Amino acid sequence: MSGRRDGGRGAWLLRGGLFAALLLFLPGCVYLRLLDVKGQLKEVDRYFAAERTEAGMELVFKDPTLRDGDLKRLGVVPLSSETTESGEVWQVEMRKRLPGDREPDPEHDVWTELRFEESLLVSVLIPDAYLECFPPDLILATMRALGESRVFKLKKSVEARSQESFGEELAAASYEQLLETFGPPYEVERSEGEMVLTYSYEKREPEGIAEERRSDRTYEIRYVLDGQGDRLLAAGTRSISVLYAER
Repeated sequence: MSGRRDGGRGAWLLRGGLFAALLLFLPGCVYLRLLDVKGQLKEVDRYFAAERTEAGMELVFKDPTLRDGDLKRLGVVPLSSETTESGEVWQVEMRKRLPGDREPDPEHDVWTELRFEESLLVSVLIPDAYLECFPPDLILATMRALGESRVFKLKKSVEARSQESFGEELAAASYEQLLETFGPPYEVERSEGEMVLTYSYEKREPEGIAEERRSDRTYEIRYVLDGQGDRLLAAGTRSISVLYAER
């Protein structure tokens, strides 16, 4: 399945990632497992490995914690799945939305593959097109920032601040590069010294799901850049915010 959509556009970690669960009311056991993952993110090199593949970069969990049932409770629904010798592979996709009657290019949908062994999540694929916009160093730094983040169970939110300097590596995440990778945003807001791009998505669900079980929920991610659109300052969803530079 890994090579099926090499030309797709994706950004999974920053669009919800492992902590998208905090958008929902979680059972206690699931919440505790998420905190286990958060603890692992404090030691990224110890608990994770980054392996390049033909389709992009695979983030491997060295000590898997999250179960497939946990992700289903979080609202992660595979568009399709494949049984392998070692377990199962989920293809997860999010359809891009644009305001009014505008039809987005399907190439700008978000997708990823999740691999499971014995029902435990063992890896997440970061598509190659995403790496062209956000280099691996930025992804790993984001994970470390989430490991040091503050988790507010009652507010169902995560606040993180990256302490690392990305230098020239971060220059790829500019306004022009975001447009090239993700297409036009749902909304653009400009204020003194900042530009905010909001992208909106909805889950792609497999055919055959009863209408009453289908989700009408939408998901937004906001990229905050400097006024010239040259530097990424912050990124976040409704429940997650990661600060990369002082604002």
